[in-house]
Amino acid sequence: MVFIHGGSWRFGDKRMVARKDAFFTSHGFIFVSINYRLSPEVTHPAHAQDCGAAIAWVSKNIAEHGGDPKRIYIMGHSAGAHLAALVSTDETYLKEAGASLSAIRGAIVLDGGGYDIPKMVNSGELFAQGRYERAFGESLSTWQNASPVKHVAKGKSIPPFLIVHAGKRVASELQAIGLRAALEAAEVKVTQYNDPGKNHLTINSDIGAQNDATSKIILDFLEAHGATNN
Repeated sequence: MVFIHGGSWRFGDKRMVARKDAFFTSHGFIFVSINYRLSPEVTHPAHAQDCGAAIAWVSKNIAEHGGDPKRIYIMGHSAGAHLAALVSTDETYLKEAGASLSAIRGAIVLDGGGYDIPKMVNSGELFAQGRYERAFGESLSTWQNASPVKHVAKGKSIPPFLIVHAGKRVASELQAIGLRAALEAAEVKVTQYNDPGKNHLTINSDIGAQNDATSKIILDFLEAHGATNN
């Protein structure tokens, strides 16, 4: 399980895992949390390039650490959800690092808001335009290039997706619906789940908590897509 942290592409660190490391290792996974360069020092595509390079490294090296390179799953929260979705739909980043989309067995995205960046910038959500411009600049073509929905197509080995959104955050729900629709149109397996009792932060921090519904949905998704099969 490769985890990509959030932080509006501007802050955060791979140590921000809460109880995820203990949760996933207790279920037999090797847990890998990764870093990427942050804005404003860099802008798109640097964040995604770093994530692609890290996932490719895991694909090439995880067997030496007892892992199965044919069963790599990625998960991200917030900005990390955008990056997980982007490297799972745009083959550029893994290909640059010597891997391919087929290296990813499944993608789990938690309350992301950047699956369609032009729509998000114009969503009316407070501070959305400034947040995205700091990470992706002001060019519409760059916004489109950084949007996972713009890269979804049939026959690309895009992995199955679990799209999770929290509570009543309208923008996140609309982004989830849009990504799900694009994946379904491309005949990619996709599950969408809303946890109504969570907010943008707790949907992430509560993973691994006792009786957490999202945690169960994640485990069910992983089992359905080969994580526990020998």
